[in-house]
Amino acid sequence: MYTQSITRNHRTAFFIAIDCSGSMSEQLRFRGRTASKAEAVASITNGLLFELIERARRNDGVRNYYDVAVLGYSGDDEVHSLLPDGREMISITELAAVEPAIRREVVECRTPDGGIALRELPVPIWVEPHAAGQTPMCEALRRIRDLAAAWCAEAAHAASFPPIVFNITDGEATDCDEEELRTVCDQIKSLGTADGKILLVNIHITAGEMPQTAFFPSEEEPRIPNRYAALLYDCSSEMPAVFNEAIREALAGLLRTVKDPRVTESMLTITHVDTTSDLRYARVYISALNCQDEKGLMKGLKSASGYLRHELGQKVDLRYTPELQFIMDDSIAHGAHILELLNHVKPANPANADIVLPEERE
Repeated sequence: MYTQSITRNHRTAFFIAIDCSGSMSEQLRFRGRTASKAEAVASITNGLLFELIERARRNDGVRNYYDVAVLGYSGDDEVHSLLPDGREMISITELAAVEPAIRREVVECRTPDGGIALRELPVPIWVEPHAAGQTPMCEALRRIRDLAAAWCAEAAHAASFPPIVFNITDGEATDCDEEELRTVCDQIKSLGTADGKILLVNIHITAGEMPQTAFFPSEEEPRIPNRYAALLYDCSSEMPAVFNEAIREALAGLLRTVKDPRVTESMLTITHVDTTSDLRYARVYISALNCQDEKGLMKGLKSASGYLRHELGQKVDLRYTPELQFIMDDSIAHGAHILELLNHVKPANPANADIVLPEERE
């Protein structure tokens, strides 16, 4: 599941629903400056559209790898396209052909070590900020549900990577109750292709200080204090295991390139990887056989984490390469110890005296 490559023959789709209600005019700190929530979301959305275009760009032009829909919701049950020509869905090739306005903005750029730095650059503008009226969130999600259902039903998309839906809001829906919101979110998540179900990411933004951002639900993540933010979080899709597995496989090979003797003296196995819901940190669980200095090993891994993170960014195509947190997992070593003890156990029942244990065989 979630393994299909995105090509012109196996395209995917991105659906973005943006809260354009009056509360989105509230000011916050965004990339080192004061901006309204609406301005911040529009900037992030334009950055995403630009990145999608650039990822589809080849020597022969922008290839038709995905469809895009950007819907705003505000007023009294008003849902409308925020794209330049007002169309609900547009291919990335068609979007690239639109001549956008250019504006200088502070944007996030990837650094060589896989992190993010802020720089002021000229950027294309397709989506403008809006903030007025109510929050008809359910109506917007129903519209996306219907668009996504039609997209998934097309024969050409049967084996494609499933669509991804982003719903960005700062408040509570004014056109439905919690049960109705859960229902429409579940309906969206039930749709999909042969490669997997649609991924729904509800993003709740706030002007206040939060200890961390959270996109994908995880039982290990702390609960969110804002009641409605917690509801949206629970209505989102869970992080697909295939993403963690891709990181695990890449790191397993990269560990063999580390030269630190504190790391190389033990036989290391990555048992599993858990990526935090904001995609900023990856907990890497390590099992070590024949390890004589566990503290030294963990210090060696911490020292090598910058190198491993940089190399991981080259091998796994992620917009942001997570910081690596190594955690000792003694499950394999414990299992080996149990087997060793079992090999020394003699049958207590004389009827089993003919059983030959592995160490007794000639």
